[in-house]
Amino acid sequence: MRFGKDAGVTRRTLASISSTLTDLLQEILQHSPTPEQPLRAQGLDSMSATRLWLELCTTFGVDLTLLWLATEASPQQIAHALLERQSDAPSDGARLQVTAEAAQKDQPFPLTPIQEAYVLGSQPELTADPVGCDQYVEFEVHELDVTRLHQAWQRLTDHHDMLRWELLADGQQRIRDRVEVLPFPIHDLRGHSQEAAHDALLVVRDALLERRADALDRAPVDIELSLLPGDAAVVHLGVDLLITDGHGLAVLLQQWHACYHDPSWQLPAASAGPRDCVLALAARAHTETYRADLAWWAQTLEALPPGPQLGAMPTAAAPTATTAPEAPEAPEASDTPDAPDASDARAPLALGRAGSRRVRRPARRRARLRGVAVSDGARRAGAGHRPVLWRP
Repeated sequence: MRFGKDAGVTRRTLASISSTLTDLLQEILQHSPTPEQPLRAQGLDSMSATRLWLELCTTFGVDLTLLWLATEASPQQIAHALLERQSDAPSDGARLQVTAEAAQKDQPFPLTPIQEAYVLGSQPELTADPVGCDQYVEFEVHELDVTRLHQAWQRLTDHHDMLRWELLADGQQRIRDRVEVLPFPIHDLRGHSQEAAHDALLVVRDALLERRADALDRAPVDIELSLLPGDAAVVHLGVDLLITDGHGLAVLLQQWHACYHDPSWQLPAASAGPRDCVLALAARAHTETYRADLAWWAQTLEALPPGPQLGAMPTAAAPTATTAPEAPEAPEASDTPDAPDASDARAPLALGRAGSRRVRRPARRRARLRGVAVSDGARRAGAGHRPVLWRP
């Protein structure tokens, strides 16, 4: 998006700006904003602040400082800043128009650019260290009702299209009509001592992280339960970031909590699905504004150095006259790859993960932790500090 006085001018009153801003904030915060209070104190996190910045750029054509929005700004201050700087506002600014097509919701649609990056990064044909991109969290629930927890997650799966997501072999994605949530694997540690239960919990966590980091055909979501001595249980949750982001995961956890504690709680209705939003974004590429923006950025970034050679397999550097080649590291038995078939040595890239063979990962532990984002709460759990998010 470009900003400049050559784009045209649209004058607005403070009342009009405040009304539009209030609607934006209510949509982002999921509650009515307090005009004088900083947005940070009203629940604006970093992802929401970035979204707010983009919405203000698009709607008003004003580029306010992201750090100020995220840390200090109140709705009232933002409205006055927009009023003062609206002389730079382009008259053609408009929010993305999304058309809901419920009858087409199960039809394939393209991956977004960031989804493409995650998929390509997991392909052994393109890198010697293929990893996915996951978010892992765990939390305690006291007096856990396993059946009610499962039913609450099934409600979320029925409600949120991306929880019924699948990647197709041609590199597109699709939303399945129905997904039956399987029973959660349960690790019963109630007969263990506190110390033994703690050690067993680490094994459960590491096994889930290892499986999600190594599996090319992993499920979008993995949920397992560990029952601890006393009345506590730990919920282990691993989510593929192909289907959501950090903010989306926070929304899922809030709604899972609400559905667990109140099975009659009504999930908010969605006006459009993922396919509708992705196609609306793709349609923007055919507009004159998009082409002008693209040309402006291409000219602006022309002086930058070349980017990385994406897709190029790393090769060992040839030894020099003064440097002796290092002896190769012997692979662990569990890391030895299956013998490849000669016919698939240079097989074309298939974005569907079925049939892809595993390759050796020289630094398995490092690859796992890089491919799976472990929450701060999970890291502290090893020292006896695990967040207790849900209480009966």
